[in-house]
Amino acid sequence: MKRTLMAVAAAMALSLITAPTASANAPVRGDQVMVANVDGQCPNDAINWYGTIDIVGDGHGVYGMALYDIGVPPVFSGSSYHWHEGLAIWTGQFVDEDGDGVIDDCTPGEMVLYGTDKGVTSMASVRNPKFHSTGTVTFATGPFEGWEGRFVFQEGTGSFTSITGTLRLN
Repeated sequence: MKRTLMAVAAAMALSLITAPTASANAPVRGDQVMVANVDGQCPNDAINWYGTIDIVGDGHGVYGMALYDIGVPPVFSGSSYHWHEGLAIWTGQFVDEDGDGVIDDCTPGEMVLYGTDKGVTSMASVRNPKFHSTGTVTFATGPFEGWEGRFVFQEGTGSFTSITGTLRLN
């Protein structure tokens, strides 16, 4: 009996040491607010959209986020617009400190997450089109360390100049 109790105690201790944290396994959600980089506000031509993402829970907070052109041209099909893009999250935010209409730093802070996704926008409602995309995290560090390979899902509404939506990492 004593030997069995010792074996159970040792197994429990080992499982506590090797078990991942609950937050590392829990889905993560963030609220996005982004604007199109159509007028060169961000001098980096590869950036199509930039803005913020407010990661909910675990004390993550607000980060800078951008969606990138990765060299795959969009496709218009009937009333749909399909794309393949890169997405990145930084520790800092996009700021126009001197008020000249140009973002001072298009890579604000340290990049802590990068991935790619593919998506579609319905053009049926030009005033308020809905969008959604799916993809995968390919690089993660800092507060997102260990999230490589996670599934990315974005959805929301917007126009051709601004979008609001939700990003989820599962």
